[in-house]
Amino acid sequence: MKNTSVEKKRNYYISFFKLIASFFVVFLHVIFPGAFGDVIQCFARFAVPLFFLISGYYAYEAGFSRILKRLKKQASLLLISCAIYFLWNIVNCLFIRHEGLREYLLFVFSIRQIALFLLMDLNQFGFHLWFLSVMMKLYAVLYFYLIFKNDQFQYRTLYYAAVPAFIVYYIMGLGFNSIGLAADFYLIRNVLLLGFPLFTLGLFLHNYEDILIKRLSLNWKKLAALFVCGIILSFVEYFGIHPVEMPLGSMISAVSLLLLAEELFRAKSSFLNKLSFCAMDMEKMSLIIYIIHPLINYVIASLNLFEGISHRKMIIPPLVLLISFLISLLYCLGIRFLSRLHNK
Repeated sequence: MKNTSVEKKRNYYISFFKLIASFFVVFLHVIFPGAFGDVIQCFARFAVPLFFLISGYYAYEAGFSRILKRLKKQASLLLISCAIYFLWNIVNCLFIRHEGLREYLLFVFSIRQIALFLLMDLNQFGFHLWFLSVMMKLYAVLYFYLIFKNDQFQYRTLYYAAVPAFIVYYIMGLGFNSIGLAADFYLIRNVLLLGFPLFTLGLFLHNYEDILIKRLSLNWKKLAALFVCGIILSFVEYFGIHPVEMPLGSMISAVSLLLLAEELFRAKSSFLNKLSFCAMDMEKMSLIIYIIHPLINYVIASLNLFEGISHRKMIIPPLVLLISFLISLLYCLGIRFLSRLHNK
């Protein structure tokens, strides 16, 4: 098989949706109190599936060199992120809690935790970093698939394998709740049962998007309506069944957003044309927000900011988002400034 490396042209609508999705990832982890928090949690569930779908979408027809490049990038991001949170935990033990460093080190480097990280993507440095390890494994799977399977980028074997994986994920998520078990999330939220089906669905959508859009006569109005239907289904799942994991509504919303972005991009809609020049910045900002927002939340909690204020729990989520956004924005502006200096 030749080393084909076709890059999907960067769709700035997708970049914009990724940035918005990163905002909701913050609200998944830094929770608003009360019923309002439940509503935001329910709405925000589309964010993680969307990230997996987009990654698979852009991996379509990517050859060996590009997949290997993305694999290395994910590994680098994972190592850097783990180092950041490892250092924070050491600082927390030594200077904030003034205890527990030895216990922490013995815990995170225990054989059990290392095995859970390697097999189930449970990351004790930062709970949210499971996404990076899953993506690293997915690119590794795709790389070896290209080596051993020559199917002209049809990915049929991956499609066939993804269906039973998602069925198991769905049954386990629903089943644990039905029999009253509080199952550990990593049993199903891992590369095999969640990351692989959604990433493969992204490949599938890119492969057959023309057929789907034409056969179903999808336009932006229908796709927007489908997104709303997915959100409604998410509310039914969350408030009616409240399973451990059952992401049908969020998956429908994520799929509709991805196809909506592609439809708007093809139609050359002027809605976001002014943002086209900063598409890559939005990509970087979404990644930075995802990586640093728990750290911002930890720092705020450790310093006891807004302690004694009656609405403290309502203030913290938007504050974490604002600080994370500003840091990501300053990073991108700094990179642009340094690039201009270098070009001069």
